[in-house]
Amino acid sequence: MGDNIIKRVVLKEMRKLKTKSDNKDAINREINQLNKIFKKLDDKGVELKLDEWIYNMSEDVIGTGGVERYFFNWLKENKPQQIEDKLKKILKTTFHINRCGSYDFEFKPQNYNELTSFKRYVDIKGHIIDAENSYVTILSTGEEYTIPDVLQMEEYWEVKYEIADCIKEEINKVLTPYTGMSIDIAEYDY
Repeated sequence: MGDNIIKRVVLKEMRKLKTKSDNKDAINREINQLNKIFKKLDDKGVELKLDEWIYNMSEDVIGTGGVERYFFNWLKENKPQQIEDKLKKILKTTFHINRCGSYDFEFKPQNYNELTSFKRYVDIKGHIIDAENSYVTILSTGEEYTIPDVLQMEEYWEVKYEIADCIKEEINKVLTPYTGMSIDIAEYDY
């Protein structure tokens, strides 16, 4: 239901928008249109989120990063509770990460940088659960190690960064569309 409302509101506002992508006025008009869209959706009681319609509308002028930045700033000013609620919900969630390379593990966030500062990029810390039963296969050798074992081997330092990237990617799937925020650094223990 909410997705259809988003689609209708965006399409209606897009019809009003005539832009030239190399023009500062075009950027201002697009931001004004985004403001109208977010306000109309909020007035209709729809949970605000970025979806393909909103991204596609703004792709040519302000781009994906611009949409996310503007959405975050709009929420921070108009609906800060939505940001706070989503971050709190993420702390209560255990993420099963199994679609990132050959990794298969669970991650439980424990904290993030200051919520009250409302920064668009947050750093998150957490714990890999059941890491002793999660295995990593080293492609160059074909050897298999548990995550704790491979993370202690200096020669496989890149695995630490790959795991952090997998954590960021998974959390951003549920964070960015609802807040415009992204995980910048993911630290973990096991």
